[in-house]
Amino acid sequence: MREKELTFTIMEATRFSIINATRTGKMTLKEVSLALNVSVRQIIRIKKNVEEKGPSGIIHGNRGIPSKKTHPLRDHIILLATEKY
Repeated sequence: MREKELTFTIMEATRFSIINATRTGKMTLKEVSLALNVSVRQIIRIKKNVEEKGPSGIIHGNRGIPSKKTHPLRDHIILLATEKY
């Protein structure tokens, strides 16, 4: 079975390298939280995800999933609004 290829945004790549600095002991949790502008608790959660899932632990869980807010008839409604009414 072929593994899924990961594509990181620049922000995610930066976040991953900073989280790795925490894992190797180069930075403290407080320093990382200030660098990423998130709480220490969030850093602990992200670090745990990376340790469990590897680099894919940095990627948001909703990536690739369509929003629940999108209406299934959105395109049809827009078409009606612009042409008929």
